[in-house]
Amino acid sequence: MLSTTITCLDASPRTMSRATQLLTNQINKNYYFHWISVLSLGTMLIFYFLLSEMGALVEIATVLSFVTAPFTQF
Repeated sequence: MLSTTITCLDASPRTMSRATQLLTNQINKNYYFHWISVLSLGTMLIFYFLLSEMGALVEIATVLSFVTAPFTQF
């Protein structure tokens, strides 16, 4: 889970930052910082509350990946 988290925290903010730039037609370097902050905070909260329940953690990770995947395919 740790290596997956590190990989996602590297790739996801870059992708979401670029998608936000394309959708808003604005070039803003702060998008990356905002996305990495949101994803880092969300990851820490999920680990904090669900680390003892690995089944629920995997289920949430699966649902979130299917929900966000269409938005990152631009």
